[in-house]
Amino acid sequence: MQSNFRSSNSRNVDFERHHISYSDVDTDSLSTCIGLLLDGSIGNQSFCFLSHSSKIDEYKDDDLKYLLVRLLAKLAYCLKKDFGMNSSLESYAVNNLKLLIVGGAIDEHILTRKAFSLMNADVELRVIRQITNDDDAIYLFKKLKNSVKSSNPLHMLHQIMMNMQVSEIMFFVLFYFG
Repeated sequence: MQSNFRSSNSRNVDFERHHISYSDVDTDSLSTCIGLLLDGSIGNQSFCFLSHSSKIDEYKDDDLKYLLVRLLAKLAYCLKKDFGMNSSLESYAVNNLKLLIVGGAIDEHILTRKAFSLMNADVELRVIRQITNDDDAIYLFKKLKNSVKSSNPLHMLHQIMMNMQVSEIMFFVLFYFG
């Protein structure tokens, strides 16, 4: 299915916003906020998506699998909204997805990071299907399986990098994000 997807000229993602671009996206600061950076393609066209949030609804008694499903459903909703899609992600051939979770304070967004880490664990598709019938959340689960990375919280990264030489920083960046 072909469509003219929306992408504004401004690539800077402000606080509590999300944005899609066909080249690059950035934000001025993440601090204690959490960022979800999604890289992928629709058909043959690459895109990147950045969500910059101060708070993601997570509760200390959340089951991580249920939280993961909520996070995937919200991510799917935001993607469809930004692209102006009116049908499923699968029908638009959204593929080649990789997700990077960045930012946050050491003691914040812990459950969100743990929930997304399930994408690289032995959680089976049938378990996700028992939790939800949301086709887009299920589709994202399939496409992101074993393709999610999470960096340490920013404050911890800053502290680690302050004690490194330039060559060590380059290795560190390549190890985490390469």
